[in-house]
Amino acid sequence: MAGALETPIMDLRKGLASNSTAAHYTVPVPTGTAPATGDDNVVFAMRDYGRANHLHVIPYGTDANNETLDLAIYGWEFVPGGSGTADDLYVPTFLGEWGGTMSSTLNGVSGGVLSDTEYFCDTLTETAVPYSLTEIIGGLSTADAYICRVIVDTIGFRWLDVRGDRGGSAASWNFLWRVM
Repeated sequence: MAGALETPIMDLRKGLASNSTAAHYTVPVPTGTAPATGDDNVVFAMRDYGRANHLHVIPYGTDANNETLDLAIYGWEFVPGGSGTADDLYVPTFLGEWGGTMSSTLNGVSGGVLSDTEYFCDTLTETAVPYSLTEIIGGLSTADAYICRVIVDTIGFRWLDVRGDRGGSAASWNFLWRVM
């Protein structure tokens, strides 16, 4: 149909190359260095994804049913310096933090991208969300029924930074993601 609106579809991707065993994530602070992916966080340059303005994240982890993990998302803004890159500034903005509870009935498959020992969260709870820029889908009160996910409004940020930790009980954590 001529003139019809089309929304680009992106497949989900694995966040970290391997699951993180970090006990606590590091809170980013303003810096003179561009944000970068580390062992327990992933930074996405939004310019690589066209007109995408939402980040869709599905956390998961390992260990056992009802184990917990934490997920946090930051947006990064850039302030160019007046004399080259020496005085550039990168400013993080906290977009939210969620606590997840894993379900052993919502797991990957043997030999798959997510194995049968990796469990999706059936419950996500907002632990700190400073703006109403997010939406939790599924698992608000029906344990073991739905795979939970978070969708975050990312308009205006050059980079997105997903961080997390074991939440005190999961053996490791990771996430699936896509921009939309």
